[in-house]
Amino acid sequence: MTIEAARVAITAQFDAALAAYPTTKPVVQYPNRNLVDTTTQVLPWIELDIVNLSGMQLDLGPKPMSVQYGQIIVTAYSKENAGARDAGMLLDYFLPWLELRNLGIVRTHSGMYSKSTVAKGWEGFPVTVPFWWTRVAP
Repeated sequence: MTIEAARVAITAQFDAALAAYPTTKPVVQYPNRNLVDTTTQVLPWIELDIVNLSGMQLDLGPKPMSVQYGQIIVTAYSKENAGARDAGMLLDYFLPWLELRNLGIVRTHSGMYSKSTVAKGWEGFPVTVPFWWTRVAP
């Protein structure tokens, strides 16, 4: 398996959650894509980030297996001083789609909410979902 295959598995699950969103879909910021204009955006929006953190070799065979670890970070943004309710509702919707899942080659752990941060008039409320996947060396 590859980093790209892992990214596709995670993004496909996120996109499935977005497609099933029960009301007007939030604007989404994907990794390395600038789709949200924070100067004109008014409604809360959501960001997906995939961070590859580390890996380790699992055996000593001629084609050893390795495990790759990372984090799915979903951050819901709301206007600064607008409260946390709308962002929290977005996170509460997306989290069950991503945590404790088997996404083909990617497995996920339980998500955890983190401290919010403020930038450019928006407050971001992140939730982090650890994941791992295995591969065989060529």
